[in-house]
Amino acid sequence: MKRRDAIRNLTGASLLPLLGALAGLTPATANARVAAAFEAKTTQEALAALFPDAEVQPSEALTLIAPDIAENGTAVPLTIRSTLENIDYVAVFATGNPWALTAAYKLTELTAPPLSLRVKLGKTQDVVVIARADGKLYSSTRHIQVSVGGCGG
Repeated sequence: MKRRDAIRNLTGASLLPLLGALAGLTPATANARVAAAFEAKTTQEALAALFPDAEVQPSEALTLIAPDIAENGTAVPLTIRSTLENIDYVAVFATGNPWALTAAYKLTELTAPPLSLRVKLGKTQDVVVIARADGKLYSSTRHIQVSVGGCGG
């Protein structure tokens, strides 16, 4: 056996316990609040699950870019832009869908808007984006008219 092969085998064998320990660190119930928010039927219920007792204020520093009319509700493109500093969480709500919360993003200091996504909209409705920056919640709303529904419509 060559020295390189021996070192490669030792390195791989020594990393296995470390990788196993790291896999055990992912908590199964850490996202229970987010899971409850995704199961909520209304925007208010989902908002209360994500941000209990928090007040949301509309802000022009947060912008939701979307088409006025979506010809097909199965994949409506949205872009979230913001000039807010220190955004650490973004949630997108479709007020008329069977489940209001359509997306939730936890951001780090290495990530920031703009964010782009596609959502399903079952009918004409308001889409609300809420961003948490420096512990405060800011919102932006956009009314989108849907020609053909994407949630069974």
